[in-house]
Amino acid sequence: MTRLAALTTAILVAAALPAVSSAAGRPWHGHTKRQAEVNILHATGVLKRWHVPVLDLRTNTLKSNTRVSCVGASKPVLQHFKAFNCTVTFKTVRVRMKYIAYHGNGFGVRRLPLLR
Repeated sequence: MTRLAALTTAILVAAALPAVSSAAGRPWHGHTKRQAEVNILHATGVLKRWHVPVLDLRTNTLKSNTRVSCVGASKPVLQHFKAFNCTVTFKTVRVRMKYIAYHGNGFGVRRLPLLR
């Protein structure tokens, strides 16, 4: 029985290799607008470091009615972008930032000056 188990394992591993390599070979297009906005809403540490008054400092969560709006700043591929210009708004407070998408769900942000 051990030879049969070893043969079955070898067949399963051999069958899985082409599936893994084909997934790794697919091109990466970036993030969607929605993914960028949700990622910024979860990035409370950045907003706290920038001393933006959209956080409840006691609970370290966003205040109610905080909105994020992003616009693609790179060439779109299938509704995905590699960079966005985003605005976080709460009442009269506005913060602009450049969102750079990394492979997977990673991202980076850089604060931009407000446009008047």
